[in-house]
Amino acid sequence: METYNRAQNFERHFAEFNNEWGAAAILEGYVRRRMKELGVRASQIGIIGDAETGAAFSLEHFMGGRNSRPAWNSAVNKGGVNVDPGVFNPEFLASKAPRWATATLRDRIDAVIIHELMEYNSRAATTTLRHRSAILRSPFTTADIRPGAKRILQEYRAWQLQHGR
Repeated sequence: METYNRAQNFERHFAEFNNEWGAAAILEGYVRRRMKELGVRASQIGIIGDAETGAAFSLEHFMGGRNSRPAWNSAVNKGGVNVDPGVFNPEFLASKAPRWATATLRDRIDAVIIHELMEYNSRAATTTLRHRSAILRSPFTTADIRPGAKRILQEYRAWQLQHGR
């Protein structure tokens, strides 16, 4: 009997959606526009490196989003931020921010953009510290994010403070 793995099943379904419906082009346009609306500079949109193509919506990973700089990772030629298919997964952040599970895709994308931008702009010395700083600071963004995104970021911050990691 095959073991049911929700993450693999989700990734397979997204791949089918992307390949059969051409979803990546639609998502790229939306995420790129939304990044600009939220104050992400053009030079900060997308990552170029060994596995990254510079897209605002990356198909190279399923972790919600990513940020990187050449100084942090030798495989990166151009630093920036991106969003990925992890935003479609209702379980992705639900244990840390319960509203994620029922949030709209737009709310999830806004939350990821702001989190990744704050992490990218952090002056903290390590990836762990930059990530923690972004979790703590993101709910206080001055960017005009959707109310549902703000609630996700607030819950994630509360989880971080409670768990002290």
